[in-house]
Amino acid sequence: MAAGLASQRVPGVPGGTVAAVFRAQVQIRSDSGVVVVPVEQLRLARFAGSVPWRRWRSHRGQPYLPGCYWAATVADHVVYESRLELERLLLASCSPRRTGR
Repeated sequence: MAAGLASQRVPGVPGGTVAAVFRAQVQIRSDSGVVVVPVEQLRLARFAGSVPWRRWRSHRGQPYLPGCYWAATVADHVVYESRLELERLLLASCSPRRTGR
């Protein structure tokens, strides 16, 4: 990375510089534990076997309706936290560009 670019200020980023953005890390949770991966080393294969961080729960009177949707495009259940997310999942699973495994 060019020295001038690395020191350029980026609003809203902890550390405030472009270099700080590239030091960011992602935590990926799986049944075997948590793996911390630098952003620049992220690959799609790293997410195989990953699980959601939060559990979805529901209770009487809550303003949103979380749940689980069987998506044929990924041949698995997909967790959603709101009806809006469910609508987006339904639209994505009907897309002609998406195919099953």
